[in-house]
Amino acid sequence: MRSLIILGGCLVLLASTPMALAQDAGREAPTAASAAAPGRILHVSPDDDVASLRRQIAEQERKIVLLEAKVGTPSTAIGWTWFFVGLIGEGVFFLRFVVQWWASERQKRTVVPMAFWHLSLIGTALVLAYAFFIFNYVFILAYSLNIFLYLRNLYIAKRSPEAQALMEKESE
Repeated sequence: MRSLIILGGCLVLLASTPMALAQDAGREAPTAASAAAPGRILHVSPDDDVASLRRQIAEQERKIVLLEAKVGTPSTAIGWTWFFVGLIGEGVFFLRFVVQWWASERQKRTVVPMAFWHLSLIGTALVLAYAFFIFNYVFILAYSLNIFLYLRNLYIAKRSPEAQALMEKESE
């Protein structure tokens, strides 16, 4: 019974949050007629099972996170999780420059070690996952094209043992 009360409180909170976000963003809040539309307010009846309520909550959380992405500040656990996925992706992507700089300093000439391409691929994949989550088409297009370049460079290096040995030797 206690978990049902907590679950009901979450449903009320989740149903009211999009209206509050709309008001904070300067948009008109939904009217009573539009709020009654399917998907706007979660209706709980004694016949609902827990799995159905969890699905409804997950869908409402997804809508809230999408609204947060448009507003720019995460406030749910899912929003913060994806924010950190994107942040870690950018950190890994930045780390590739550090690796390349360090290898070049050690060799006293410009070199591109294999780790550069691996870090590029991992960082791009993380940022691309974040871009898909927030539906940012600019990031999706930019990073999806980069993945093909990084995969191609890794393929060339793996296909040619001489090129791979040279890159590994240069990065030592």
